[in-house]
Amino acid sequence: MKKSLLVIGSVATIGLASMAGIGLASASSTSQGSLIDKLVAKFHISKTEVQAVFDQQRAQNQAAREAEEKTRLDAAVKAGTLTQTQEDKLIAHEAEEHTFRDSLRDKTDAERKTAMETHRAAEKAWATANGIPAQFEHDFGRRGHGGHGMKGGMPPVEAPAEGTTPATS
Repeated sequence: MKKSLLVIGSVATIGLASMAGIGLASASSTSQGSLIDKLVAKFHISKTEVQAVFDQQRAQNQAAREAEEKTRLDAAVKAGTLTQTQEDKLIAHEAEEHTFRDSLRDKTDAERKTAMETHRAAEKAWATANGIPAQFEHDFGRRGHGGHGMKGGMPPVEAPAEGTTPATS
């Protein structure tokens, strides 16, 4: 039992270190699968256990990113650079982003590139249609994967200039 816990702890540490350097969702999926297979072979442990550790860590990281983004958006509302309605729309839109990123996993590089270009244009149109200020437009294809989106954080929230009004919904 002690050996199993030690191995799982090692797997988690190795997994976290390797996951930090992975870029795209599809690359993450493929690289992670290879890493899991290597860990299973090296430590002679259950692939299900190793996958569970990776899945748990991914969920924890996602929850932390979402909490960080919520805090930043709340600060933007408080500073008057974003309305509560805009914040609510951004948060609700995030679920659609997860679905889109997940859809990239099974695409070829060329298909992924085309999908990303189309998606970026659609995201810009969505932000414009919903009155989302430019500073809150994310690099949607890289959010949470090393881009400046959720992982890198949003730019600092600045209060509107004196005599101006906050963004409208």
